[in-house]
Amino acid sequence: MEETLVFMDAGFLSKLSKYFGGGEYLRYNIINFSKNLAKKQNLVCKHIFYYTAPPFQSDDSTKEELEKYRKYETFKNKLLKYKVISIREGRCQRLKIDGKFIYNQKGVDLLVTIDLMSISFDYKDIKRLGVFITEKGKINSSRFSGNCAKHQRIIRELINKARFLSLIPYVR
Repeated sequence: MEETLVFMDAGFLSKLSKYFGGGEYLRYNIINFSKNLAKKQNLVCKHIFYYTAPPFQSDDSTKEELEKYRKYETFKNKLLKYKVISIREGRCQRLKIDGKFIYNQKGVDLLVTIDLMSISFDYKDIKRLGVFITEKGKINSSRFSGNCAKHQRIIRELINKARFLSLIPYVR
């Protein structure tokens, strides 16, 4: 089987987990989850890149913020024991909208870009491109794939190039 790298965005996974858990976050093993994703595509997971952001810390951290950060550090240290995973940390941004605080992770797209630049990815790699194509042959939207606009354009160009060379069919 061919080897692959798995890129995971913790913020996106968190939203999916809460949605499929009916408002409760699902508990899962990140390493096993990544290996199963690769196995489903008939690939072997060589390495996992996990993108996350530490919890927000105000200037005068509250007990709740300190407790969240302590749990985050414990979680991160458990993952770092495994050589198969690399953790990339962005930053957390707190926004006040309609009197409620909303937290967003920032800087993760830049980290993904840096990692992708070091990996060769080209139109001949049909198995990797196949992940971004629906069963009918359409290119998955960025909302579904989780790509930013820049990465979505790169994927679209690679798929179109592969289609032009008849490596991937236009319709399945």
